[in-house]
Amino acid sequence: MPQTSNSSTRTDLILNLAPVQFKEQEIVIGVSPYHDHEQLSMLRHEHQETHVFRREGDEIISVSIIAGVEPLGDFTRTIRLPEHLPLCAALIRNSLLDFLNSRGLQSYGYDPIEYVVNTVADDLLRASLPPGVSAPSWLSVRVLNTLTVRSMSLEKQEPFIAVALDLRAQQLVNVPCDQLIAMGLNIKGLYVSETLPVEDPRLFPRKRLLGRVCSVRDGKLSLEDVRQEDSPNSVEASSVYLEPRIDAFNICLKHAFKQKSEQVKSNLRRNGHKLQSGPDKLDRLKKRMETLVNRKAPFEMLPGVTFTFQPFLAERTSKVFPIVKNAERPIYVFDPTGVRTKEMSDLGLTEFGPYSAYGNLFTPNTPNIIVICQKNKKGLIEQFLAKFKTGIAGSRFATGFVGKYRLADVNFDLNFLTDSDSAEDYQDAANRAIHAYTRADKRIHLAFVQIEESFRELHGGANPYLVTKAAFLTHQIPVQEFTIQKATQPDKNLAHILNTMGLAIYAKLGGTPWLMPSNRVIAHELVFGMGSAQVNEDRFGEKRRYVGITTVFSGDGNYRLANLSEAVPFKKYQDALLKNLRETVTKVRTDNNWQPGDTVRLIFHAFKPMKYAEIDAVTELMKELGDYEVEFAFLHLAEEHPYLLFDTAQPGVYSYEVRATKGIYAPMRGVYFRLSEYETLMSLVGAREIKKPEDGLPRPLLLKLHPRSTFTDDIYLSRQVFMFSCHSWRNFTPGALPVTIRYSALIARMLGELETVPSWSPGVMYGRIGETRWFL
Repeated sequence: MPQTSNSSTRTDLILNLAPVQFKEQEIVIGVSPYHDHEQLSMLRHEHQETHVFRREGDEIISVSIIAGVEPLGDFTRTIRLPEHLPLCAALIRNSLLDFLNSRGLQSYGYDPIEYVVNTVADDLLRASLPPGVSAPSWLSVRVLNTLTVRSMSLEKQEPFIAVALDLRAQQLVNVPCDQLIAMGLNIKGLYVSETLPVEDPRLFPRKRLLGRVCSVRDGKLSLEDVRQEDSPNSVEASSVYLEPRIDAFNICLKHAFKQKSEQVKSNLRRNGHKLQSGPDKLDRLKKRMETLVNRKAPFEMLPGVTFTFQPFLAERTSKVFPIVKNAERPIYVFDPTGVRTKEMSDLGLTEFGPYSAYGNLFTPNTPNIIVICQKNKKGLIEQFLAKFKTGIAGSRFATGFVGKYRLADVNFDLNFLTDSDSAEDYQDAANRAIHAYTRADKRIHLAFVQIEESFRELHGGANPYLVTKAAFLTHQIPVQEFTIQKATQPDKNLAHILNTMGLAIYAKLGGTPWLMPSNRVIAHELVFGMGSAQVNEDRFGEKRRYVGITTVFSGDGNYRLANLSEAVPFKKYQDALLKNLRETVTKVRTDNNWQPGDTVRLIFHAFKPMKYAEIDAVTELMKELGDYEVEFAFLHLAEEHPYLLFDTAQPGVYSYEVRATKGIYAPMRGVYFRLSEYETLMSLVGAREIKKPEDGLPRPLLLKLHPRSTFTDDIYLSRQVFMFSCHSWRNFTPGALPVTIRYSALIARMLGELETVPSWSPGVMYGRIGETRWFL
């Protein structure tokens, strides 16, 4: 029976990993010095049918996959296969590609292997058609199967090779654009791709995106938003294919099914959601795996060296399964003495009030809040604001914003209305409010801005919310938006909306709703989070990727946030990180009285793997800043990875809002275990945290620790990630990411969007507003 710790609820976990078994065998390999990637590519191109090549350190090793053919290299070496698992993974991957090719199937890639099977059960489009309706041969939605071969090292287990199997829906438009045009399809405004040759016949020809169609004439397509400046802006329609993104695919559906298209789309959505649901996905994955497990003839990774697949790792039945752990629910602290604590943040606020209200030290105790809204919606907004201020009886927001956060009052000012929903009118209303309060020598503590859902589709200076936010932030005033659709919800729903909004507004006003206790064993600890966001209207326009940086440090026994509003273009983020590190250490060591020889632990949560050069720069900077014993942990928090986790003992949670069960087979939030020496898998979204049933099975978070890390306690790091995922002042619901990443991404996205507003100046964030939680 697999080991389980800290678990009070019986689980039945299944991991989408199928172990690969093979004999402990010696083989002869060829060895050559590695010079560059071009050398390796050339060897693979010239000998792909007879050899597999792999770089290991400063060597290239070759293995013959054909009987009687010698390995290539300057010399040979005899090795034991179990001692070279990454090489075994490459050989197994090659064998699987051969197997698929023998069945007439091609893969869309080498690692991972991605393929579709042309069976009725795998054709989601045809399963979505109303009776009597048929689909054209060039249009389909298939189940894309993904095989990822990896070497694993579970805790207290011998390393082994396993295959991770996943699946998702793949939209396909398999006809050149000239034929689509001949059918009467208007492809203007859609993106097209060209087909590139591949050297490996086991792979599909690769498609490369070219640009967006701006006109069609005489069989030629004129393109805009092209890949590069020197890329062609005109192509033959017969040589390119439509990129089947959702907008383009919907146009194809409408053309193919006419008045039945909406019904087909609805059925497709339902089937797509079912495909991602826990029970349906696991059932399909097991059936796929059974075709490999029960194959009569074993696979061969090399002539005479066979391998077989085992069923998915299962907690109750597998001999090998990770040691499952559960992260403990965090404690929320509501006063400096640490006496007022609660396991539920919302209940703690109701019972004790916010942390910063202790001793009546919070200001402003009667904040001035400007309300920017459309003139014809003023009556509705007045009702909304009254409920926000005084509460909704019988709900968790029964005492309103004033009562819950222990304020004296709130002054709402609705004298600055807009005549329309245009950006110009919104900006004018904001400017009038700022001018009036400046003349009266009064301070605006926050601006409430009523928006429309449609505003989210607008960019730059055309977006009323962005221009209003830019105007107020320029004058160091935080902003809280709300849609008219939310403001007019029934009280049952509105109470939840107002409760969440109140939390964010209190934090934006400078309040501290709660803190979390830090580890008192380590002398000093700082956690740096880096999240990113990409802001651009065109696919090939200027790529404006921004990186936000959030710092959490331990002080007076609690975790606190500092230097929140830092965001820079991607190419400058290393300099910004070092600057942030220097400023934070300089400030915190003075405030907390660091002494020479103290232990300092630096933990980095990053949206991408950190490079060795970045790690070296961080290490050298810390040497300059003082004589401390420094521990480093560089953690990549990866949302994209091949692993899935099911709990077949989880029946799901009934949602009364939609009258359906959600989260069937979703593992409990806080479950985590080690996959390898440097990888930990953690569930941060359980059945209760899933918003709606169609969201399907949540994907766990993969924590990847960099080998250069000197602090490697995976249990400590995992529990800290879990705790920070419960520490958001944006809402009361635990997040799918810790605040170190979540806040950073919010900062990056918002500052990136503000950059598109003509009147915006990034220097604004160097003022008082940059030290607040303006982005929540």
